[in-house]
Amino acid sequence: MRLIYVADVHGAFERVKQLLAETDADVYIIAGDLVDISFHTSRTAGRYHDLQTYFHGLRRGRGKSSLVLEDFVDELLEDPRLSGEIMEKGVLYRQETLHARRVLRQNYRVLENTISLERQSRIFCLPGNHDMDLRYTALRDRDLHLSCHKAGHCRIAGYGGAGGQTPGIPERYVVKYRAGTGINEDTNEMYRFFKEAQPHIIVSHHPAYGIHDFLSPMGETGSLALRRYCERHPVLLCLTGHLHDQWGMEEADGTVYLNPSHFGQIARPGGGVAEGGFFYDVEIGVDRVARIRHRKLVEGTIHDVVAYDRTGGQWEQVVVDRGRYESLLTGRNYETGKNGKPRVAADELQRDLHRLYGLFQKSPLGEKTSAMETAVRLLDAGLPEDFAVDVMAGSGENGPSDAGVDIVLYIRCGLAEEVPCLSEKVATCSRCFQAREKINEIMGGKVVHTIVDCIDLNRVEQSIRERNYDCQITQRFICYRSMCLLVNESLIVPVERRLAADEEFRREIEGNINSYFSILMNTVRHERSFQKYESRLKAIGITIPEPISRKLKVYLADESKNE
Repeated sequence: MRLIYVADVHGAFERVKQLLAETDADVYIIAGDLVDISFHTSRTAGRYHDLQTYFHGLRRGRGKSSLVLEDFVDELLEDPRLSGEIMEKGVLYRQETLHARRVLRQNYRVLENTISLERQSRIFCLPGNHDMDLRYTALRDRDLHLSCHKAGHCRIAGYGGAGGQTPGIPERYVVKYRAGTGINEDTNEMYRFFKEAQPHIIVSHHPAYGIHDFLSPMGETGSLALRRYCERHPVLLCLTGHLHDQWGMEEADGTVYLNPSHFGQIARPGGGVAEGGFFYDVEIGVDRVARIRHRKLVEGTIHDVVAYDRTGGQWEQVVVDRGRYESLLTGRNYETGKNGKPRVAADELQRDLHRLYGLFQKSPLGEKTSAMETAVRLLDAGLPEDFAVDVMAGSGENGPSDAGVDIVLYIRCGLAEEVPCLSEKVATCSRCFQAREKINEIMGGKVVHTIVDCIDLNRVEQSIRERNYDCQITQRFICYRSMCLLVNESLIVPVERRLAADEEFRREIEGNINSYFSILMNTVRHERSFQKYESRLKAIGITIPEPISRKLKVYLADESKNE
């Protein structure tokens, strides 16, 4: 059996996709930390951590340390004597905790969407201390925590999480680590689970005591329960992570211990990033580990770094790539220099967006549409100053002849919270009705057009002021603005300036949309079912704007015909 093991992914889902494309294994184990932070921006995560620290202090001061922090805050907010400052912080903490949960679930949905495309291999995931409990995510069926699976002739079992508190991760959603020092074997959750499961292969985010577990200045910080279990039972392989610099291969009492170092990029304490990309490629025989390759993925290319072969009962180590090995040994980057390059996870996404942008500027036949050019020229000449429009190529639901253009209206009415400005393409507020009639007059029958959406700019500005990440109107606004042609930008400029001024809020909103496009681009490459794509988005709380939905549906259908 061939097994590939990666640990500490830290959000490098594009690398996971490359790994699956460039390798062929019977089993893949993708272990935590799967995500890096609970938000789309480090600034939001930092602000959340500040709130956590504040309420940690209050909880300790009030003798409530046994309560989960989020439960403590909920209890506080029920106190009618609570001061205004604490009330304000508590409401914000509760709001941001729910936002963190949504972002985490989006990230796991993106990862599941990526790995589900590999249908020939078994793929399992294990949460780390940066992760939420995977039972409540799209990865639930792959979750190894407190779970045992049969793969070939081996039983594989896992125990996730790690000791201590991880800043910026809501306590309510993390895996509870009940395998620490001071817990005897009879009550140690990890030990009891492994004793019952009797696995041949163990996956644990936290390392075993005395092996790959040194943390300065504390010394050896690994799990005694894990080490004791492996000493007393026939475990072939123990796969761990967590401590990125404690990588390596070691055999003790018949068990091979592996920590590959981090697969994703991570921030260095003194600045810069460590590039990562490391994983283990393991060949397992009937009753022993036969061969191990420590490898590195670099821009879609795999490099062997160290080879381990069993010869006469002993392991022989051969350094295959001296440069990459010594860089890992000394904690230096090999591919990107001393400090590395900051992670730009959106690079691939930006290319996809550029491709998708072309889709919205072309007719269903893939040609630049003269209808769009005519529509923009007419609207630019005749549009009044009190509303603006975005223009995209029509969806052509009934064939290319009726494609024309689709138009999104931007108005100010303040009614969108109570009733949508547009329902089933029929104007339901007077401002929207007036704008629609004016557009019909401007077009004068020269261009087939459909008013597909109406955005109330007052509501967009309100959501920015209130920092409402989940406002569907604002998400639609940003989505349209990323891919359509604008007419009468003077009405839009103040809103876009306000959005640009709150970079943290804008990037959190864009993070939601990035999840949307990440799933989209995986789907259009491998899965021609629009219904499956749409259901995946709805599962993480993302609603596709109707005109974009129609356009994508036609696009996916056309792509399917061309295959």
